[in-house]
Amino acid sequence: MVLLHFKKSDANQFLYETTTAITIDKLVEELVTVNNMRLHVDRAAQAMEELAAKGPLKPEALRGLDEAGYEEYLKAEDLTVTNGLKDMPPQVGVREVKDESHYRTGWLVSEEMTQKMLDHATEMKRVISAKACLEKRNMSLPPM
Repeated sequence: MVLLHFKKSDANQFLYETTTAITIDKLVEELVTVNNMRLHVDRAAQAMEELAAKGPLKPEALRGLDEAGYEEYLKAEDLTVTNGLKDMPPQVGVREVKDESHYRTGWLVSEEMTQKMLDHATEMKRVISAKACLEKRNMSLPPM
């Protein structure tokens, strides 16, 4: 077995265990797959944190618009806002938080569920963090 230290930057690095019998082409393919999976997991963790903090995204047509201004758009018969309000997800959650960017609805689920989401996001980030190299935790692909 061989242990490789893949390091693209200080924040993007991991240990990968492989064999000496693997071809270079296959090794590069596996390293790219593992790195891409790490990036996907990181983006998913960030999205989960945003969902827990500010609620679900608004429909594309309503992002960036203040909720207080919806009436003005409806009076002007703005089709984009009218159609966007039809696509608005049903209000869920028990708490409401103001989103300054008006990109998310601000509807939050219970504190318990929010904490679970944040805990899972933290665990996901811990697994893929660069500190895993210092802890000698290696990444590997599941057998296919």
